[in-house]
Amino acid sequence: MITKEIVEYNAGRNPDLIKLKYMAMKESPFRFFRGTAHLFYKDIKGNKLLKAPLSYICGDAHLENFGSFKGDNRLAYFDMNDFDEAFLGPVIIDVIRLATSIFLAKESALFSTTQIKELVRHFLESYQSTLSKGLIRYVERETAEGLIKDLLQTVGKRKFKDLLKERTKGDKLKPHDKLLLIKDGEAKLQLISSLQKVFRDHKILDAGIRFIGTGSIGIERYLLFVEGKSSNKKYLLDMKETLKPSALKYLKIPQPAFDNPSERLIKIQTIVQSASPAYLKAVNFRNKYFVLKDLQPMEDRIDLLNINKYSDLEILVRDLGNILAWGSLRSSGRMGSATADELMQYSTHLPIKEILDYSYKYSQKTVEYFKLWKEYKPE
Repeated sequence: MITKEIVEYNAGRNPDLIKLKYMAMKESPFRFFRGTAHLFYKDIKGNKLLKAPLSYICGDAHLENFGSFKGDNRLAYFDMNDFDEAFLGPVIIDVIRLATSIFLAKESALFSTTQIKELVRHFLESYQSTLSKGLIRYVERETAEGLIKDLLQTVGKRKFKDLLKERTKGDKLKPHDKLLLIKDGEAKLQLISSLQKVFRDHKILDAGIRFIGTGSIGIERYLLFVEGKSSNKKYLLDMKETLKPSALKYLKIPQPAFDNPSERLIKIQTIVQSASPAYLKAVNFRNKYFVLKDLQPMEDRIDLLNINKYSDLEILVRDLGNILAWGSLRSSGRMGSATADELMQYSTHLPIKEILDYSYKYSQKTVEYFKLWKEYKPE
């Protein structure tokens, strides 16, 4: 039964937070899809569409895994921004998963099935065209259009001191709807003491338990308020536990050897993205591996499910097609991935109709899963 599979997959996560994940997954088919990447891989296993060149992929490409952030050079970028499920796999997987998410967004959008199918076709044609050229670019403020241009301009002007003022007071974190504050006491002292052993160059001022997104709710994750010991500059850092990609349970594809799970994620992210977020590094904490990075505000994403102008959405999906293609080309020829020439050749016979048909049918299957999940009552 589908509910049993989901519960078994999430076993071992924080029992209080997993309830929040389960509730979130009942909001819409799209939110359910975000929280069940493992079902997507179970169902696509063995499909002939997977006979595609290998590439380093996000592994969980969907409409809300794209956003704007400031890179380590402090410039604003728009790109894929979640690599928890990243691995070496058939290049077409990110394309199929993103196309499926566009169909599922219809559940919250104002457009007809015919219009959404046309949007998916625009996305696929943009991806094919960009891949065929073999040229690597990125979305930048000067050339961006529509909603992405607006977002990049906003992020480019944002000052860190404003974020710090919004999220902190003195040396403490402020309450926030995606943050569980830890009361002062023995538990908090132990946590900060343990963190301090890892962060030798920073003083840990405060820490809270962070829960955002959907798929990752329930894994160990912290928001850290730190101060540099030499510079006295204060930072907000996101520290997130790294798990094994769910795809690897179903797709038996040899993977390169990495020192630890977080190094896998960071290595793939740095060769796929146009630029990496600030402070991106691996951290070993209490015998678990985490990825540490600069805090990225949730508002630095486009509210994709509430776009009510078709032309805005058309520009956006074409850009997403470009971003996926650029990411594959950027990582081509690295550690077992296909070369740029192989990807360009593959683009000439990209099975657009088959991808469109599969993603549409899988979106319908996801809606059926969602209906079953809505009836599920946790014990």
